[in-house]
Amino acid sequence: MLLYPVILIACVLNGCQDSPRPTAYPGPLSPPSSQRSASVRGSPAENLSSNTPSWKTELYFGGRMEESRWLAFLASHVSPHFPGFTIFDGTGSWRGRQMPSKVLVILHNGTAEEDTNIESIRSEFIKEFKHESVLRSNEPCNYTTQ
Repeated sequence: MLLYPVILIACVLNGCQDSPRPTAYPGPLSPPSSQRSASVRGSPAENLSSNTPSWKTELYFGGRMEESRWLAFLASHVSPHFPGFTIFDGTGSWRGRQMPSKVLVILHNGTAEEDTNIESIRSEFIKEFKHESVLRSNEPCNYTTQ
């Protein structure tokens, strides 16, 4: 009788292991190439494949901005490089001051080109909106599409 619970626990623990994931984001222009496929197709969307070890990058933009300027910024600096992304509205705090914020979430493969494009989004926002910084957060992720 004791053997059944031990086998069950072992099966559950083995089932909890998921696909190999990148362990740490090495920083701008140094993507985890060992986790990527050697073949690269046309658009970034074609490069994202189901259950592929990839990166989720979040960019945090703080401060008030006119919605029309924000949408124009997305159209000129984000959409040309990343055909799919998500935006969240929120409230953030910077140096003790609360302010409205937006979070841009991008799933990508971590290529040097994608990294350069993300850094370009950050620098263009700082320049256009006269901000001090744009916070960047990277984490490995596996995702599936249907």
